[in-house]
Amino acid sequence: MTAPDVDPPEATAPPRAPLTRPAPSRSLAPLSLLMRDVAIARALLAQQRQTGASRASVDEARAQVVAALTSYTAALAARQLPVPYALRDELRLQLRIPKNR
Repeated sequence: MTAPDVDPPEATAPPRAPLTRPAPSRSLAPLSLLMRDVAIARALLAQQRQTGASRASVDEARAQVVAALTSYTAALAARQLPVPYALRDELRLQLRIPKNR
């Protein structure tokens, strides 16, 4: 008695679509790069404030600080790491400062 000829499952399975990776989110970026973004945004805000730039420029720089801090804290949370109190407080403070009109 011989076994019937059966094709291996790989031969009869439909072809698979190639796996594609979604673009990595900012929360998966290395923490060092995200902290660099925070430092750059802080420096820009300080420069705008010290040079007497327009209110709109200061608001834009502040928005960049908020975005950088938000990305960094999200990355920490994604890695289940604690957010330092100083960063948490800085983000809250920046969010509460009203935009100048």
